[in-house]
Amino acid sequence: MSEQLQCQISSDTKDLNELHKQYWWIPDETMIRPTPQILDDKLIFSMFVLRNWMSYKDFILDTHFKYNMDIEDGQKYFPGPVTKSEWNFQKSLFPYNVPNDVNHYVLWNSLYDYFADIDEETINTIIKDTLTSMLNTDLFDFAWYKNPKPSIPDLWHCQVFWIKCNARKDSSH
Repeated sequence: MSEQLQCQISSDTKDLNELHKQYWWIPDETMIRPTPQILDDKLIFSMFVLRNWMSYKDFILDTHFKYNMDIEDGQKYFPGPVTKSEWNFQKSLFPYNVPNDVNHYVLWNSLYDYFADIDEETINTIIKDTLTSMLNTDLFDFAWYKNPKPSIPDLWHCQVFWIKCNARKDSSH
């Protein structure tokens, strides 16, 4: 049985492969590559977003944070500026190819861009508190990382993988 894990991990594929050997639920390099279906879905989704919002940031501020949007030429946008830091934690729109017991979420921040340096312990606490509230227990493991090549650099976000402890499996899985 692997020890409990609740922290940031490296996004380097070699590091992910090593972690996957110890923690079956952390994706390895084969799981993070988009499938042809996901690539098609992303393309269709991108066209939908850019037809209806002025930017991906506007889409996230509207759909994830419920900000009041204005409309210009049929596209929604946030007239901004964003003045407070809020967090949003939800299922990834384009989940990695992870086992069914593994949850792939994204943690977003409304104020900061991708390049902001947010303390690891702050992120760990937000994820712990959110999962505890969602699950009504603190019996879970999680790991997170920032993508080295973010698709939406205008907003700080990270990939989060989590499991319920009752979903833990032997590392030989």
